Amino acid sequence: MSQHQQSDRPSELRSRNGRIRMIAMLPLLGQPRYAKRVDRLQQQGFDPTVMAFEREYHTGRVPNCPTVIIGKAVESKYVSRLFSIIRAWPEVRRRIRHCDIVYAFGVDMAFLALSARLFRSVPIVLEIGDVVPVQVSSSWRGKCFRIFDKFLTARCQLIVTTTPKFLSEYYQKRLKVRTPGIVLENKVEAEFGSGVRAKLESSPPPAVSAARICIGYFGLLGCPWAFEVLKTLVTQHPDRFEVVLSGLRWPTVDLDKYLASTPGFRYTGQFKSPQDLPALYGGVDVTWACYPPIGPTDWNLHWARPNRFYESCLFCVPLISRAGSCDAVDVANYKIGHVVDSIAVQDAADDLAKNLTSDNITKWKANMRSVPVRVYQYTTEFDDLASAMKNLVEQSKMNRSSAS
Repeated sequence: MSQHQQSDRPSELRSRNGRIRMIAMLPLLGQPRYAKRVDRLQQQGFDPTVMAFEREYHTGRVPNCPTVIIGKAVESKYVSRLFSIIRAWPEVRRRIRHCDIVYAFGVDMAFLALSARLFRSVPIVLEIGDVVPVQVSSSWRGKCFRIFDKFLTARCQLIVTTTPKFLSEYYQKRLKVRTPGIVLENKVEAEFGSGVRAKLESSPPPAVSAARICIGYFGLLGCPWAFEVLKTLVTQHPDRFEVVLSGLRWPTVDLDKYLASTPGFRYTGQFKSPQDLPALYGGVDVTWACYPPIGPTDWNLHWARPNRFYESCLFCVPLISRAGSCDAVDVANYKIGHVVDSIAVQDAADDLAKNLTSDNITKWKANMRSVPVRVYQYTTEFDDLASAMKNLVEQSKMNRSSAS
């Protein structure tokens, strides 16, 4: 069965060749991180079936396994999403009966899995890619959500987070949950990364563009502050800078307006990961990975780390990072880019114009080659995750045997 086909029979979730039957619950299809996890766990001895909601999103990468569409969801329409979850409950309940473990991406998917599991002992793994504002808000909504969040995560058997601080600062210190946790950053896969680095290291570092320094802004294109800074930079220095944009348009930014009003901007459309990455990063001198000014309660920006950090390290493309972020620490320590601490748009543009020089970029590119592989590429992380999940499955089977 291809990854685009929908499975209609629960019996198809039964183990094949003695592999561990896993349901991966996705809030949407196309997110590369979700597909990367599912595909790697499949390589580690799991037999996955994806259960996902349809949503308008880019198809950057889909898991290479059977897929079951269990409903439709609309971004930011929380009431609609709740009804979608309720409608999906019977189907999820029916299929969980035939699996050994559930891997849920996000709180809503974990809630759906937990409620559908009911009194069965199927282990649930919860992966968290972001800590959203309501989770750390001091409002009554934030406090209510944290009560719910603690209740939910205490009933999962494993928490997986994409940065160390999500686990330590939020789940362990704030929620004080005792559920075991594993950190699985959004690094590049070893097979892909090794091939890229072998080619890079067999040749000298590429020269910085002799015409204009090219800044690549890849991924979710939705930061108004970033667009204003980059527009100011290329408008005031048209002979020195240009910007290449690639990824998913987002409603918070009128991309067409910026393309029409800024000759130095060029949009190449959406891209697929990882096959399109060599062309993207091979065509730019610097990567934009800079958050907008971080406020004292913008914890997700303090704790998160975008895919662009790992990909830039792999391709030896220097980074523009935000002071106060996790990335900025490594950018400064390894001397592989520039850290922005300006708040005002004009100040930030002036700062970039001063520091993004050919000499600096050449030095940063050279330093990129000394960044340890473990910083940007997976080593033993998936072995550790698979081992923990297999232990959960064995423990679940032992508990069922004891109960019978």
